[in-house]
Amino acid sequence: ALVQLCLPHVAARGGKGGGESGGDGGWSGGGGRVAAVRSSLQQTAAAFGGGGGQMLLLRLLYSLLMRAGYSMHALYESQVWSLSPAVSGSLASYNQLLGLAVDWLLVGRLAASRGEGRLLCLCLCLATLNSLLESRHRAFLLYAGLHLPVSAVLGRITKTCLASLFSKSVPAADQALVLSVLDIGNSAINVVAPLYGGSVVGRLGVASQPLLAAAHYALLLAPTALVVRRAESEAARRGGGAKPKEL
Repeated sequence: ALVQLCLPHVAARGGKGGGESGGDGGWSGGGGRVAAVRSSLQQTAAAFGGGGGQMLLLRLLYSLLMRAGYSMHALYESQVWSLSPAVSGSLASYNQLLGLAVDWLLVGRLAASRGEGRLLCLCLCLATLNSLLESRHRAFLLYAGLHLPVSAVLGRITKTCLASLFSKSVPAADQALVLSVLDIGNSAINVVAPLYGGSVVGRLGVASQPLLAAAHYALLLAPTALVVRRAESEAARRGGGAKPKEL
């Protein structure tokens, strides 16, 4: 994440220093490094403060909670359901195939009929209920035949709706900057999420993963409804004042 934050400015300064004659190379005294980091931080703040800042925060929060909640998923399947690596791999491939079918055949139709914001909130509610039900039993056939497919379908629909709403809420002039900040934020989340998820699951026990996932889905619901409502209002205002759909 730090490399992504600073590398463009390092490359730019290096290009300038290579074309100039002088002993400092553009970096004497560390002033260039400080200026590069300051510029990157200012651009990051501008991305969060711009038109798509709230949606950017929502996407980062979603990534953090989902990656933390499922960071110990392989250990959960191994210890709670006693799955072999071959069976676990087969289930993972099945879920990916199911997600491909959902993206191809289902997401567009559901978004067109229900609206992306309403569909996103509905999926979070269903995902919360699905995780709570998973925590209440130890029947493998029910887990493999119901909870895993439902989780895969809801997760794919949620990600697609978030990405679509994000692209609509960010002004065209700011998209490059916001996408860059999103990429940096996701890189940082890849570091933080396993630490957080592993710490919580380690204290509560591996079997608590469904409860942790349910808590994360429920936590996402309120900010999602708020941000989606504002994003739809802004989109309606830019589109000529059409009334946004009620959540």
